[in-house]
Parts: sequence; structure tokens; C-alpha cells
Amino acid sequence: MGIPNNVKESRHFMSQRTMMSLIRDRDTTPSTTNLFSIRFSTPDVLREKLKNRRYNNISTGETGDVLNYYASAINIPSKQLTTGQVSNIGVPYKYATGQAFSQINITFTVPRNHTTRTLFERWVQAISGDGDQYVDYYEDYICDELNIYKYEIGDGEKVYKTSLRGELNDIFLGEKKSTQRRNREDMRVPKLMAVYQLRNVFPTNIGSSQLNNMEPRLQSFNVSFSYERYKFYTDGPDANRHVRVTTDPESAPGIGFGFGVKND
Repeated sequence: MGIPNNVKESRHFMSQRTMMSLIRDRDTTPSTTNLFSIRFSTPDVLREKLKNRRYNNISTGETGDVLNYYASAINIPSKQLTTGQVSNIGVPYKYATGQAFSQINITFTVPRNHTTRTLFERWVQAISGDGDQYVDYYEDYICDELNIYKYEIGDGEKVYKTSLRGELNDIFLGEKKSTQRRNREDMRVPKLMAVYQLRNVFPTNIGSSQLNNMEPRLQSFNVSFSYERYKFYTDGPDANRHVRVTTDPESAPGIGFGFGVKND
């Protein structure tokens, strides 16, 4: 059987020139797996049951910073359509019945005071005590929001501002130092491009850490989380009209600066 003409006409050969132009373009250059940050909202069970001030607010302050900066790896949540199937005469076909979401895992580095490990141990213990096995109310132990912020390099505000003094110095510094100054002033902070907002989150598993008395390495552990659903916000070409990503220093942590999500 030959290839139908309509299939031939719809073909698209990817040339090397087109590929290079996509890579060099700021909007279509490949995204990297680094440059992310996270922020938890504080569940009621931590605020009300734990007497330690360190865990009364895990969104901001030292604990929020530790969770953010010591989150070394995270898997982005996945979404799947659940389906049913009709098997009448002929070829069976499937139809959509709803959505299902996978759990996420976050790898945390352990500081010397073991803040990251202690927080999730206390959280799980507050949900269900190991002595009586009673479980707290769902609304009390869930984290209302867990935001995952994804940044891209080179599109944010300039790190250094151009100054009149710098321009005047170019006349006396020479070409080499002048070029160095201009390159420095062209440096930009990463720009927030996407946010994954998970709703009603709680830890379901605290992973183990392996210790040994051989070569010293950073200690880390994994935490698995369940959640009800998530929303994806982006500043890309299909950005949501009602929710946009914006630079708001008060709303979320960042990699050295704050960004967040703003509702129109």
C-alpha cells in the first residue's frame, strides 16, 4: 500500500537551520531542569498542635527558607485522563471519564539541626499518632497549597543597572574593561515562567537515609506527597487570562528573590 497523497503533503522535514533558530530564540530555547523553588502553606495541625515556633509557619521565615533552598530535586506532577470502553460491533473505542493525578516526590538535603527531617516526622505524627493510630481531621492536616515555581535564565531584570559613571569610565578604561563592564550589565536574573499549584497536600511517606562511616557525603531523604489536584500557570503564549505569573516579592520565595502568582 502506497503512502496517500494527503499524508505526503502534510509532511514536514526539520532542517538544521530551523532547529538552530528555535534553540537560539529566547521563547523556544529548551528549558532546563534546574532553577526551581517551592513554597508550602502551613497546615492547621502544625500551627495548633506543635508548640515549637519553628513549625508554626512553614511558608516564610527560617523554616520556609530551609524547605525551599534545601529541596534539591522534585518531580513535576503528572495528569492522566481516566477512560471507559465501549465494545459494540466493530472496533472498540474509549471515552474520557475523568482525571487522575500521580503523587509527587521531593528530595531534601538535611541540615545539621535536621530541620527538614524533623518537620515531616512531626507532620506525619500529628496526622496519625504511632501510639493510638487515631487520624486527625482531613481539613486540619492538609496543606492548602504547595507551589512549585519554575524559572528560566536570562529573561528577568538586569542584575546591574547602567550608570552614567560607567559610560564615562569607558572613555578612560580601554576596550577590554569596557567590554567586561557591558557584559556584567547585560546579566539578568532568572525569570519566573511557570507555576504548578498543588491543592490539599499532605505527606504519605518519609524515605530513609543511608549512613556510612566511609566517605562523607551530604545527607538527603525523599518525601512522597498526595494531593487532590493541581493547576498549571504559565507566562507563555497560552497564558491564562485570569491568572498570570507576576513578580511579587511578598508572595513567594525564589532563588535569591521572590515571585508569585497574582489573580486578576
